[in-house]
Amino acid sequence: MGILNMLAVPMAALFLAVSSMAQTPTMPIYTPIPTLNASVNAAPSLVPNIMDNTAPDAQAVCPGYKASNFVATDHGYTADLDLAGAPCNAYGMDIAQLSLTVEYQNTKRLAVKIVPRFLAPSNMSQYILPAFITGMPDVDEGATLTNNELKFMYTNDPSFQFSISRGGDVIFSTIGTVIVFEDQFLELVTSMVSDYNTYGLAEHISDFRLSNNSTHTFYAADDGNPIDGHATPYLVIS
Repeated sequence: MGILNMLAVPMAALFLAVSSMAQTPTMPIYTPIPTLNASVNAAPSLVPNIMDNTAPDAQAVCPGYKASNFVATDHGYTADLDLAGAPCNAYGMDIAQLSLTVEYQNTKRLAVKIVPRFLAPSNMSQYILPAFITGMPDVDEGATLTNNELKFMYTNDPSFQFSISRGGDVIFSTIGTVIVFEDQFLELVTSMVSDYNTYGLAEHISDFRLSNNSTHTFYAADDGNPIDGHATPYLVIS
């Protein structure tokens, strides 16, 4: 009995000491991170334009582009793309003048680039990622237009449209559609075979292989960083 009483005193003292230390105010060793107001959860529902019957159909109202001034290069060619009619301004302001670059990079790789023709301080919101950030591949030695498995074809009727084929298979085609290039909206339509396999397409919570005939909406509204917004690389295996 006496031993229990002797042990109880130090244990109680230890407990009180710990409680006293825990109640002493201390400064946090980390920087507080502000959180968003709960009202952001009450934002209006956003319906993808493909499912919104009141949204403009860019393919129906936009004029597309006409290609001109083709110039041959060592590995392909360049051209100007100019708006083929009155701007539609469906989801932003149409960019009237674009530049096209077609580059045969090796026997199995062809790069097609379409960008605004003029960039100045007045329109620097049209940001083009530099190659050292995106890691764009370079042209391999000996790559030419003829030494390539891929073939680029285009038409200007009724507007600029192009296709890429390998052998007798068309693997990418915008034929029958218009290119829409606005400061807040881009639309490039391509047709696929019925049993296609598509992978990638930016961030999404689903299987790596995308389901066929599915709709994915991407919002480029992250933290304002041009390399942390929205990108749409995808891989098609046929």
